[in-house]
Amino acid sequence: MRRRAKYSASGVDYRTCCTVELLLLITVVVGPGALPAQAQPPAPAEPALPPPSLKTVIVPEPPNLHLYVRNRQAAIQLGKALFWDMQVGSDGVTACASCHFHAGADNRIKNALSPGIRAGDETFQVAGPNYTLHFTDFPLRALSDPEDRDSPPLWDSNDIVSSLGQFQTDFIQTRLGFPLDLGTEVADPIFHVGAVNTRQVLFRNTPTVINAVFNAANFWDGRASHFFNGVSFSGPWTRTQEFS
Repeated sequence: MRRRAKYSASGVDYRTCCTVELLLLITVVVGPGALPAQAQPPAPAEPALPPPSLKTVIVPEPPNLHLYVRNRQAAIQLGKALFWDMQVGSDGVTACASCHFHAGADNRIKNALSPGIRAGDETFQVAGPNYTLHFTDFPLRALSDPEDRDSPPLWDSNDIVSSLGQFQTDFIQTRLGFPLDLGTEVADPIFHVGAVNTRQVLFRNTPTVINAVFNAANFWDGRASHFFNGVSFSGPWTRTQEFS
């Protein structure tokens, strides 16, 4: 005749309770080594530490900077003044900060489209000049399968969201004491609304200048070198020009 298992008031098998209590007693009195060896779960991986603040990184400077800059603090103040000075632009109203004022980049949404000019396309697909962008205009290229770059596009455009430049103008000369250069505005075949020119929109959106001192190459395609050859931003890549 089979014996019925004894249960506690909680419904747990009485023998199971005794076994568990005995194992706990052995562990406390003798130590865990008295128990049969069992595979232990791997220790959790240490969480990755975030990168340190760039404030803790030494700003890289040319070793021969002292040959060109006599007063470092004055040079910093001059650079900041020029960054915000609208007289730097040929139209007298465009400063470096015009395209770099929002987190070091450009967040303007009106007249911010450029057609695929570098691909030889002068027609707009998203919208024409002086258009105000809307969130429904994005993305400019949508794939049927975002995980597969070769999947057929649902829609496509080679228009670029970029930054405003100047009006189409034939430059004549600078004028001493005047912020505006002398020039003749001519009809723009691309950037116009009716017979009225709009500002040209560049081929690329403005990258941020925040922490740009740590960049080895600038612009989205990296064509601006951190070497200065005294002539152009291309640095040593411009082989026909001398280095300084």
